Amino acid sequence: MAKIKVLLDTNFLLTMVRQKIHGLEEISQKFPAEYYTLSRVLYEIKGLARGDKKITNEAKIVEQVLKNNNVKVLPVKFDNSLFNCCSAFNGDIGNAVCYYLEENIEEIPVII
Repeated sequence: MAKIKVLLDTNFLLTMVRQKIHGLEEISQKFPAEYYTLSRVLYEIKGLARGDKKITNEAKIVEQVLKNNNVKVLPVKFDNSLFNCCSAFNGDIGNAVCYYLEENIEEIPVII
């Protein structure tokens, strides 16, 4: 069975840590998967961590989870092309990111 590509977002990563859920292990038990996140997600988590000691600790755990599970970081510039996508989708960032990824990487991962 071919591995599916799973794109991890900020909310999933922080919720997994906060709820002490081994989400990546659970997914891997169901089917083979490769994990990805966006550079922008790491930037967002680091930004949140600057203002809150609790989130600082959670961010450290997220970094360790990403490292331990060989999560690949996709570089994404938050530039005018992504802003234009948001405008085209009436501010729906989810659809805009999906479109942006479709235009900029070979295969769209499953987004969780």
